[in-house]
Amino acid sequence: MSLSIGFIGLGRMGGPMASRLASMGYEIYGYDKEKKKNPPFRQFIQASGYGNLAELVHKSETSLFWIQTPHDACDVVLQELNPCLRSGDIIVNGANSNWEDEKRRALSLAVRGIDYLDAGTSGGLEGAFNGVNFTIGGREEAFRKVRGVFNILSQGRGVYYVQLKKGTGIVPSYGLGALIKSVHNAIEYGAMQAYAEGLDLLARISGLDRSQLSEIAGNWNKGALIRSELLGYFEKALNNKELEDIVPKVGSAGPWARDILTLARQKGVDMPALEAALDVRDDHRGSEFTRQLLAATRKEFGGHAYTVKPVRG
Repeated sequence: MSLSIGFIGLGRMGGPMASRLASMGYEIYGYDKEKKKNPPFRQFIQASGYGNLAELVHKSETSLFWIQTPHDACDVVLQELNPCLRSGDIIVNGANSNWEDEKRRALSLAVRGIDYLDAGTSGGLEGAFNGVNFTIGGREEAFRKVRGVFNILSQGRGVYYVQLKKGTGIVPSYGLGALIKSVHNAIEYGAMQAYAEGLDLLARISGLDRSQLSEIAGNWNKGALIRSELLGYFEKALNNKELEDIVPKVGSAGPWARDILTLARQKGVDMPALEAALDVRDDHRGSEFTRQLLAATRKEFGGHAYTVKPVRG
């Protein structure tokens, strides 16, 4: 496999990931619609002034393209890339899209001999720099060709190709990387809601201040049953000086969450934890401090913006 990659999307996740690959010897031909995005990473990018994706394809002559854009931009990117692609090319989508959409994209490209790997990507901003966790769907032969790229980006934090068995054979696992990531997100949302509610209740009953709550979360993380990396982000969020001034509105979950709920109902699986978390995020239910803490924690691990209440004159 070529040691050059067309890397599309140089934002909060894509920029550090592309520069990591460049530092390991890959020629990275970067493209981002927002030309001024992440200037610190430009020094690592072989060429980043392309006017469009067709120009990137023709000048780089690579056969591997990595998409790290917002999920709702994937079809736009593929529409622009499609006429330039050749049989044998491989596309990796790390944008955490709907799994049915990923199956559709993979099948439409497969008829032209183009492989499409859907890479469920987890780890947040810290992971973009220090190692991303991947679950990958698609054709196994294509995965084997680019496994080295995944290994570099994961830095030992997990690369799992989803092998799908059917009868006595193995078939391409189109969409399953994205499906697993969606279920991962559902678990994450339920866990975040439980942490935020528990810490909110503890504050109301005990009279402990925010720094003490942070210390308690840190102590739990030393060996308690509920320890987790996610809890560590709550520990940091509790020390956010803006915490009680945050507008109590948690960012919307996006369409994937409702899609998973619909799929769960079809399969006879109840998901009350996810439903409760979505009520807080989408309908702004629950206590004010719970929502403020969720918003602050999302900023810690994902860089998601929140709004601060205006200062009263």
